[in-house]
Amino acid sequence: MNPCGGEYVFGIPRFSKMTIAVPGQKTLEIEAKNIETGKKVKSVTLNGKKEEGFTIQHKDLVAGGKLVYELE
Repeated sequence: MNPCGGEYVFGIPRFSKMTIAVPGQKTLEIEAKNIETGKKVKSVTLNGKKEEGFTIQHKDLVAGGKLVYELE
């Protein structure tokens, strides 16, 4: 996490699914596919759009939606 730059680095989630309340009465749903056997992050999508690189912006997370990790 870079608190000054407002970005987070992707890591392996500890839960297969969770929902977080974000400002504006919205939610961010996080899902991790293949969490039982996955050892590294294959890809991450936010609202169906593939995220490039290893970071995501804080503003994108607080906008809400669905963040999906594909592990391998």
